[in-house]
Amino acid sequence: MFFIYYLSLLYSLILVKKITGGILIPKLFNIIYLFFLLFIFIGGYSIYINESFTNDEAALLATISIILTMYFLPLGYLLSSIVMKKSSSVNNSLIQIDNKDSINKKGLYISILVIISSCLLYYTSLTNIPLLSVFDSTIQSKYVLAESRSDATNNLNFSNKNYIFKLLVGYRDFIQITLLSFIVGYLYLKYKHNKNTVNLILFIFPFLLLIFNSVSTLKKADIIFTLLFLFFINSYDNYKKNIKSRLDKSYILKLFSVGLVGFSLLIVVYSLFMKIPFSNIGIIISSIFERVFISSVKPLYYYFSIFPDYHEFLMGKSISPTIMAGMFNPETFNVENYIHRYMYPEIYERGIVGTAPTIFTGEVYANFGFIIMTMSILLVGFIIGFIERNLENFKYTYLNVAFYIMLAFTIKDISISSIQSVIGFPTIISKVLIFLLFFYLILFKKEPKYIKDTYQLNIKSYDT
Repeated sequence: MFFIYYLSLLYSLILVKKITGGILIPKLFNIIYLFFLLFIFIGGYSIYINESFTNDEAALLATISIILTMYFLPLGYLLSSIVMKKSSSVNNSLIQIDNKDSINKKGLYISILVIISSCLLYYTSLTNIPLLSVFDSTIQSKYVLAESRSDATNNLNFSNKNYIFKLLVGYRDFIQITLLSFIVGYLYLKYKHNKNTVNLILFIFPFLLLIFNSVSTLKKADIIFTLLFLFFINSYDNYKKNIKSRLDKSYILKLFSVGLVGFSLLIVVYSLFMKIPFSNIGIIISSIFERVFISSVKPLYYYFSIFPDYHEFLMGKSISPTIMAGMFNPETFNVENYIHRYMYPEIYERGIVGTAPTIFTGEVYANFGFIIMTMSILLVGFIIGFIERNLENFKYTYLNVAFYIMLAFTIKDISISSIQSVIGFPTIISKVLIFLLFFYLILFKKEPKYIKDTYQLNIKSYDT
């Protein structure tokens, strides 16, 4: 099984290279696939050889589902390219645009106000910020920190709170991380192409707030995602500007450097958040490797072992409704909380509410079974291809580059979380994508008609 699994992974990489032209080219599908490779594919075989997993059939099915994802995801992407054949493939980044940093300033002010309001309401509502508890010398147990994190996230009390509070704090992950990252990406590009003190200050302060928000609830991965987000912002910006069909040789070195910095940060974060002394560096490193390569894979086994033997298929109950579905009052089931209780009963007995997210196929299987799960992989690959091909012809602006990478980082969550990162009910796309598109439209500055006409004329001239 070992050779079958990793030979399948090798063929999957070859398939992606043939379809996309190179896995490290910073395009939407490649970025998302890299996260699948990192968090799922490399460590996926661990399910099959884990001796604590006594249900051999569930372990085999979970492993097969990962192998299917290796192939069906790029095949779905390929299918989208076949269906969406275009008569012309104009790359709008070739067209010279003067207002690359254009943005709706009123929309920017509104977005910043929403972010600041969300942060103020959230942090003032906490009895203590989990990050500050890390530096409390009286706290020596990681379980105390886990309880503090649970109170600030899954157990956050919304009773007797008004609608504004529920909106700004309830969607804090989107507002304080996703939306703020989107704006930070734009400000970074503005500073990159026009280095001056004002642009540096405008970038630094939101960036520091983003870093604080990333670690304030003791989430260890978010700070790494922040660094990778800026790296891919820079890489995709260079790719669009230089119109390179081949990968810059320094790209791999830069990616390795970011990985090295991120790994060093993880060592510090794990030592602080997990209360592991630096003297036990071996334990810290092994914990990091397990967290990166195995922790997102491990829950997948429980999805296959519990459903349908111990719990009937959910038939869509775990899929949270989007805003428009509120009127239907559907019955919902938090499958990630349920799996976590099953995996860690001793933590649940302490009153700590946790989640056990895994690759999106786990949730689809828990809802609809193996056949629908397999079809969903093709569908997700097709959707990613559809989105990529529609965005590739966007004109080159800092806002569009930031939106493109932010979209990739939003969709990449399906590698470690729910299908709802992409698909929602009944609005087809998820809440996060709806919100992201909404704020993109707020930030987008509509061009005067004469500029638009000139731009279209340039495209036609280029096409002929």
